[in-house]
Amino acid sequence: TNFSYTVLTNPTFRTMLGIMALRNQQLDLAEEKLKLALDGRSPTATAHHNYAMVLLNKGGTDNLELAISHLKSAVKLEPGLMQGHEMMGMALAEAGRSQEAVAALSAALKLDPRNPNVLAKLQDLTRQSNPESVGSNSVDNSVESSPPAEKKSGLYAE
Repeated sequence: TNFSYTVLTNPTFRTMLGIMALRNQQLDLAEEKLKLALDGRSPTATAHHNYAMVLLNKGGTDNLELAISHLKSAVKLEPGLMQGHEMMGMALAEAGRSQEAVAALSAALKLDPRNPNVLAKLQDLTRQSNPESVGSNSVDNSVESSPPAEKKSGLYAE
């Protein structure tokens, strides 16, 4: 029926199907559904973010670069998506792009000043770029005292 076609081709519905498959570790199915959501009209930050998660779970250099691209799209569409900034920072660090990683993680820290994963990764990147700073806290802690901005929470951005 026309209703079934409309529901099954809806990008939001496809994104939800992709997220459900991702939660069940069905990466190929998640990739298929999220690609369809991204190919449709008006792809969402959630679709980009979750598609990047699929790519990162699959691994490989090509998937890493594609994931970074989708995470950039996600945070452009929704700048308050803390997990997008965090995941992009982690992916950029893995790709060896430390300066970009620090910028992405700093954006995440502004949205969630007490995020232990972001703080630890920023400190790690600072130590790597400035070995004589080991033992001192080189991460700018002034961000910690600022009030958290509005953020999306949870493992899967929805």
